[in-house]
Amino acid sequence: MERNQMYALILTLAREMLNKGSWCGETHLQKAVYFLKEVFHIPIDFEYILYKYGPFSFELRDELTEMRACSLFELMVKETGYGPSYVPTPKGGEFLEKHQGTISDNLQSIDEISEKLGKKDVKDLEGMATALWIIRNDRVVGHNPDAITKEVTKYKPQIKDDDARESVKLTLKIISDANKSM
Repeated sequence: MERNQMYALILTLAREMLNKGSWCGETHLQKAVYFLKEVFHIPIDFEYILYKYGPFSFELRDELTEMRACSLFELMVKETGYGPSYVPTPKGGEFLEKHQGTISDNLQSIDEISEKLGKKDVKDLEGMATALWIIRNDRVVGHNPDAITKEVTKYKPQIKDDDARESVKLTLKIISDANKSM
C-alpha cells in the first residue's frame, strides 16, 4: 500500500474513533491499525512485534510522527495527566478529500474497529491485541479460548486471568464478526 493510502486510512481511523468517543491516543491507533491489518486483511505494511503493552509497530510510530510533521495530525491534551489524542487537522481533512477511493473501500472495516476498540482503555487494548497476536502467530492450535487465555497470561503476567479471558472472548468475537461480513 502506498504511503498516501496508509495516511488516508490512519486519518480516517482517527476521525472515526474520535467520533465514537475514543481517546484516540497512540495506543488506540497502534492496536486499531493492528486489528485492521490482521483481522480485516487491509494491506498495511507495518511490522508488529510483541512489546511491553502488546503488539507494537515502530514503523507506525515513525509514520505518526511524519504525519504530525506534515500537519495532518495535531496532538491535543484533553486532560492533564493523560497522554495526548491524535486529532486530524484541517489540512488532514483536505488530504482525506483527495483520497476518497481508498477510504470508501475500507470504511466499513474502519467503522467496525472504531466501534469495537474506540472506547476501550489501554489495559483492555493490551489484552485484546495480545490475544490477536497469539492467534495470528500460531501460538495455539485453533481458536480455543482457554488455551489462548493461558498464552496471554504467560506473555503478559500483569493481565489477570479474568481480564485475559474477557479479552480473548472479545477478540474472537471481532474475528468472527469480520469473517461473517467479508
